[in-house]
Amino acid sequence: MSLANSIGKVKVNGSSNRDFKHAVEYSDVFKYHYGTRAFYATQVVFYFCVLSQCVASIVSTAQVVDASIASLFGSSYALQFGGGTYDSPSPRDGIPLWIDSWSEGDCDGDSDDCLPFQTSTFGPVILSLGYIVTAFLLLPLGLMDMKENVASQLLSFVLLLAFLVSFTVTFLGSDDVDRTNVPLFGSSYTSLLGVVMFNFGLTATIPAWLHEKSEDTSPFSVIWCSSILVVALYAICGIGGGVGIRDVPDNFLAYLSAGHLGISSQITANLFSFFIIGLGIPLFQVVMRYNLVHSHVVSPQVGVMMTSVLPWGLSWTIYQGEGILEVFTWSGLCLNGLVGFVLPVVVSVTALKVGSSMISGGKDVESAHIQGEGSSAEIPARNMVVKTFPTFLVNTDEKERKALMCVGIVAAIGVGAGILGKLNTGEPDE
Repeated sequence: MSLANSIGKVKVNGSSNRDFKHAVEYSDVFKYHYGTRAFYATQVVFYFCVLSQCVASIVSTAQVVDASIASLFGSSYALQFGGGTYDSPSPRDGIPLWIDSWSEGDCDGDSDDCLPFQTSTFGPVILSLGYIVTAFLLLPLGLMDMKENVASQLLSFVLLLAFLVSFTVTFLGSDDVDRTNVPLFGSSYTSLLGVVMFNFGLTATIPAWLHEKSEDTSPFSVIWCSSILVVALYAICGIGGGVGIRDVPDNFLAYLSAGHLGISSQITANLFSFFIIGLGIPLFQVVMRYNLVHSHVVSPQVGVMMTSVLPWGLSWTIYQGEGILEVFTWSGLCLNGLVGFVLPVVVSVTALKVGSSMISGGKDVESAHIQGEGSSAEIPARNMVVKTFPTFLVNTDEKERKALMCVGIVAAIGVGAGILGKLNTGEPDE
């Protein structure tokens, strides 16, 4: 919300953007308030933040598709490049390209941690069938605009509700249901803020959505209502899983995909990975392209190459590259908090200082009154295009500034906590 307010205060060629009719992207806001250096710095940070999430989602979705193919047809296949494997030379040394197969029987040890083509019997560079299928289905969506992705996103939302209902029913119907599995207070909060920030990093999509939404759509209502709904869904599904599963694993989705709660939950978990995580990939590509192209950093053609072609061309080369994928995971963890929370708060505090004279006719200024006992006291006019907080919570610019500063401090702590949590566990907070 605070970023939306900042975008509404940007003037484009002398014209107000209070109705979000101009394509003002994430980095444009920083250029308007801080200059060219801040503009290019945020371009770099924003690009690598969203790229890291895009690459991680591509690899994760392709692995799920490979696992599903192996489950349905017995094996999945991949083109393997080069000779030799991670551990030893291959009898195929000297052969530049051949086809290998993978099945669930290739897993060693705990099936929860088994991923397609990850064992030492496979070489370091492969192009799997699951990856090809994933790219064939999702890459075209990344070439579209945000409006053209509405149908797929509506499908994703409807399926999300259905999947969460299915999961919750399965959890509560488990033989291991025990309310004591979910204590009122936990024993460790190291990764809590990091997890919350990772799962509420919608800020990157706000600028693109604002200038493509219909004029009568209220940013305040949409963002607040959707956020409250997500919190409720997280709580219901999370508590249900905690109550119904003893010793819940860190990778909850992998646990379900392994079939521990039956074939129905296994199928639903795999579909969840594709339709929820997978359909997020085109959105990552769209917001990356918008921030580059609408800000006139690159041409539309170069933008497509950098945001749609490059992520897919890069991801298949690190399908098994744990070290490189780890770099992208760390990048997403560190930059997501910065791009999604810290930087928007900083620019929003600055935007609050922009007077109503910067907005056409001062028509954005809100007037508010507090009703006292038998009298009313007028509150200073709000210098806002979009309200960030409900009026009953924050009703003056000074309170707004203080609230944003508190959010910024919590966000900074969250970034540090997320990094600390990963250092302690070795796993990304997702």
